[in-house]
Amino acid sequence: MSYKQKFYSDLKYQFIDEDIQRDAGFVNLMQIKKQYYDNGKADIRQTIVRNVSDPDEEKEIFEKLYTFFDSYLTEIGTSF
Repeated sequence: MSYKQKFYSDLKYQFIDEDIQRDAGFVNLMQIKKQYYDNGKADIRQTIVRNVSDPDEEKEIFEKLYTFFDSYLTEIGTSF
């Protein structure tokens, strides 16, 4: 698995662990987090596509993003 795939996978796990389709306060919070994740992922993709043309540079960016998330955020998304 590439760092890009690992990064997006971990980012998704931080915000949405599974699809939830019920109606309650906590479920609403999870749906808001999913929307936040979807928007953030799209913003990251657009920024990288606009600013990075070299595949090696893109690989390095995702490696650094993955390393940061893996090193400094807990499983529930809080920083150490």
